[in-house]
Amino acid sequence: MDIKKIIKSISVSEGIAIKDALVTLNKEPVGFLSMVDEKNKLLGVVTEGDIRRVIIGGENLSSPIKDSIKRNPIVASDSDKVEEI
Repeated sequence: MDIKKIIKSISVSEGIAIKDALVTLNKEPVGFLSMVDEKNKLLGVVTEGDIRRVIIGGENLSSPIKDSIKRNPIVASDSDKVEEI
């Protein structure tokens, strides 16, 4: 699969409901979602573990996922050295 298609398929709005986030995660071969704004600017990421903790904490599945987003994630490219990240 083309990496651009994967990135697009895991990029969602921060207003997405927890249930919809889980449905999206279930369709894709990754364990996280990228939260983007209307201009596709990265706002943060949310992992399967983040969602699991929110659900265990009693959050309703129809609640927006935005409170679970890890803002300002560390972003690296394949040319970056681990020591520099």
